Amino acid sequence: MDQENKLSMKVCPFCAREIPVHSLKCRYCDQWVNKEPTESPLVQATGQQFSNAQPAWHFILLSIVTFGIYEIYWFYRNWKHFKFHKGLDISPGWRTVGLFVPIYGLVLVYRQIRDIRDFSSETGIDKTYSPGGIFTGWLVLNALWRLPDPFWLLSFLSVLPLAVAQGVLNSYWQKEQPQMPARTGFSGGQIALLVIGIIMLILALIGTFIPLPEYN
Repeated sequence: MDQENKLSMKVCPFCAREIPVHSLKCRYCDQWVNKEPTESPLVQATGQQFSNAQPAWHFILLSIVTFGIYEIYWFYRNWKHFKFHKGLDISPGWRTVGLFVPIYGLVLVYRQIRDIRDFSSETGIDKTYSPGGIFTGWLVLNALWRLPDPFWLLSFLSVLPLAVAQGVLNSYWQKEQPQMPARTGFSGGQIALLVIGIIMLILALIGTFIPLPEYN
């Protein structure tokens, strides 16, 4: 008899309680059970609509128009995502503060670049890179801001090594969050940042290439 009762019951996909197999609506949560849930568990738990992936060219553009400041947020965001997804016992905020500490900040940068490579390799991502090579390229290109006008503009290229890491990171999130679409457009906050950043960048370029008139 118990076996027959189990066969005549099914589990509600929304509240996970048992209901009669022919039910069209769950009597516990009042959801229509003849339809599949339209949202993944991650969306239901956090409200997140898109995967953690970010188009590499978005990252490059945002970094350039903010003179590299966006890279600080990039590090913070990756630590935050890994903390939630991997259950890491870290503080993304304090690690971001640590980026401003001499020597220790460089250690944190290298560790995240390495973690992106290692986490991706663990999930079977074929794309790979040398953490040391990415870190060295980023460090050397960053140092170019000390060059005189207009050669300091070459320091904008420092985002390119990190963009390689972002490409691998996108493959990682695509595999780890297969049911979540990747954001293809800019968010409202990013658009505002782009507008402000482009204005500041234009002013910086004008100051670099158009010298101020000299008055006797």
